[in-house]
Amino acid sequence: MDGDDRDGTSAAEDFLRRALAFERRWSASVRRGPRQAGRREEAIRAEFGMGAVRYHQRLNLLLDTAEAEAADPVTVHRLQRLRDGSA
Repeated sequence: MDGDDRDGTSAAEDFLRRALAFERRWSASVRRGPRQAGRREEAIRAEFGMGAVRYHQRLNLLLDTAEAEAADPVTVHRLQRLRDGSA
């Protein structure tokens, strides 16, 4: 993936880990209340320092990797189904 940090994890692995955690939290919060796209975009910008479009581009590139599958198969499969329109 990207260049290694001091602890041996790459920037892409760090992003993937944080993004999967974000998606788990967001999925749980959606079940408790109405979905609000504006709030999600604000949360993405606050958490990752990028817009929602760039966030989803990066996440979608990483969803099909072995690292994603190993990190959180349930969340990855849910996101793949949503992405592919079969959810």
